[in-house]
Amino acid sequence: MPSAAGVPVFNTEIELVGRAMELLARGRSPWGRVELVTEWDYRHGRADILARTTSNSLVALEAKLTRWQVACDQAYRNTAYATQAYVLLPEQVASRAVRSCNRFEHRRIGLCAITKSEILMLIEAPIVSPLMSWVTDLAHSTFDGLKDASAKPGTRRTARLCSA
Repeated sequence: MPSAAGVPVFNTEIELVGRAMELLARGRSPWGRVELVTEWDYRHGRADILARTTSNSLVALEAKLTRWQVACDQAYRNTAYATQAYVLLPEQVASRAVRSCNRFEHRRIGLCAITKSEILMLIEAPIVSPLMSWVTDLAHSTFDGLKDASAKPGTRRTARLCSA
């Protein structure tokens, strides 16, 4: 990940998600300590990053390099099971997207920017009651299963679990 004037430049969404995972795993985000899975797949979509906070809240993040409007649609779908949903963008793109704060507020999703050293919350998503509780339960089961698997020697995990 090269940087221009101290601002990280991401060539791919995979690089952006990778850096976000590093920062989240180190507690360099508004949520502090979290457990993480990437590319969490459920019947109606896939969250780029799904985090479970120490208070057992589910936070879904949709990462995009530039197309934040598309990420808004994806983040909105994530409110079906997540307590909070966010769009995660590089700092420069996020500074433009924040001007459309009414779009985020209308959909009840938030906006975060990734900087060189942390994830910043620019628009806080309200805490929502997910409509699809069975998917919420499935997400929690994913985290619980990963904890169980990491406690048993010789087991394989299908997703990355990070507790910062």
